[in-house]
Amino acid sequence: MIVFFGTSSHSALFLEKAIQNGLKVDLVISSPPKPVGRKQILTENPTITLAKKLEIPFITSLKEITIYQDSKITTGIILDYNRIIPQTIIDKFLKGIINIHFSKLPRYRGPSPVQATILNGDQEAWITYYLITAGLDEGPILSQTSLPLTKLESTVTLYELLI
Repeated sequence: MIVFFGTSSHSALFLEKAIQNGLKVDLVISSPPKPVGRKQILTENPTITLAKKLEIPFITSLKEITIYQDSKITTGIILDYNRIIPQTIIDKFLKGIINIHFSKLPRYRGPSPVQATILNGDQEAWITYYLITAGLDEGPILSQTSLPLTKLESTVTLYELLI
């Protein structure tokens, strides 16, 4: 069983492309709907919208993962989930949870590595794949890949290139 964690439009784009390229995702974990705009209309995030469209089961609370305890939860994949996953949940995954982080860790830790890459005028952008641990951006690195930059990238275009 492969579980995908994500909330943003970047997560949704990655999930869509991964599925188009043959990845079978069995469950999506994301954030619950939030009030948006002046009228505070309860709105689901793009990853949940995509999961519904693709008919992938989803949950919006880590507590709900206990429903799947009897399933063989093998691997998790995270991109822009924006929540810290407790060790008790990490331990449920037989092969671990892989985070996709858009920098050459440990250089740009935290939530804004794409922006930091552009602001610092880097010659290349990086993707780090690592197994998460209880610490933020600290797990063992599985792989790192670089992409050359033209210095014309915006945050939007660089996210698209990395995804």
